[in-house]
Amino acid sequence: MRRATQHLGFSRRSVFLLLSATLFSGLAAGSASGQIFLEDNFPGHAEDPDWDYSWNVGIGTTTFDATSPGFAHLNLAGPWSAPPPQYQNAEIIRYSVPAYYNFEVRLRNNNNNGWDAPGAPGTPDPTYGLGSRGWGLWDSNISSIQEVIWFTSISPESSPPFAGTRVVVAHGGLPVVWQDLGIDLTEWHTYRVQWREDYIGIFIDDMVTPIAEVTDPGSIPSVGLNFTTWIDNYVVTGELTDPTYGYLDVPAMDQYIDVDYVKIYRFACSNGVDDDGDGLADHPNDPGCADPASDIENPQCQDGINNDPGQDPDPGLIDFDGGQSIWGACTGQQGGCPANVSDPEGDGVANPDPQCVDKPWKNNENAWTCGLGSELALLLPPLIWLSVRRRRHARPLDAEVSRRRGRVAAR
Repeated sequence: MRRATQHLGFSRRSVFLLLSATLFSGLAAGSASGQIFLEDNFPGHAEDPDWDYSWNVGIGTTTFDATSPGFAHLNLAGPWSAPPPQYQNAEIIRYSVPAYYNFEVRLRNNNNNGWDAPGAPGTPDPTYGLGSRGWGLWDSNISSIQEVIWFTSISPESSPPFAGTRVVVAHGGLPVVWQDLGIDLTEWHTYRVQWREDYIGIFIDDMVTPIAEVTDPGSIPSVGLNFTTWIDNYVVTGELTDPTYGYLDVPAMDQYIDVDYVKIYRFACSNGVDDDGDGLADHPNDPGCADPASDIENPQCQDGINNDPGQDPDPGLIDFDGGQSIWGACTGQQGGCPANVSDPEGDGVANPDPQCVDKPWKNNENAWTCGLGSELALLLPPLIWLSVRRRRHARPLDAEVSRRRGRVAAR
């Protein structure tokens, strides 16, 4: 194997990565069965009835990119100043998100809301952004916010503890999570929140470990909330429990948020529904649920079907329990297994698929096999061509290196 690898010009790492990609490509088989409340990638359309645009005030506008996939463009385009100060806002809201739904939103800001200005926060420069902005879930009660799960940025003109870019969870009007975020708002980021009765997990981009979480059920919002994304000219002063809101003049500049997509959904394994009809719902009751964040209740090792016919080294064997969780339990007596349960001996004792034993959440019944496989075979010809081409280009250099080595050896 080593000689073949060197001859083809592949490094061990290249072969390993290629084999890994091929072998794991089939492990994601199956379809998600969670509940989707809203999924919008703003494909260049006009105002969508799913959203309320009436919160666009003054110079605030919401427009849409005409290209696909497009995005929603929330813009606070200055200048604006007039006595008395007035509220200016660009915002989209989706009302009545049921409790315990997750959300995911991908967006970018065109500035860091004053926090990257020279001298900020001591001498904030309004050309670097100002006001407040955010995205997430709240109860739409600006005078006395009680329930919140959102990401927000408030510019340096506001007073501590309000000023800053952070993630906030509040319940009963009291902050549960108040954590600063050291991120560049001008980059595209995906902001994700998992919201369940006993857990809130907050993630950014592809992180696996949450940046913040709540595990006390008594500190978790338990009512339906509204999803919002906004940018406005608020300045906030006073105490955390008694804020005072004012308005800032908006300079001659655009400050905006581009929203790529919004998804609001529940995982199949924490949605309170028996998605696969086996009489068991969610984690930990349904054996097909590895954890509450699993998005399929009937993986191949708990779906009552033989998913690897013709490849199974033990033909006809299915699931982690032979299919009993789907078709019914065996009695232990001769002929005592329901139809479709794998009992090749007919002794009333189910025989599980060896690939699924103790792994009801696994979504692949296939046994690991050796060999390159058809997928890798398709990739080999272009890789060999690239290798030969690279070696041809390298020959003059190789010849020079060999010539010099010969001189050294002669010495």
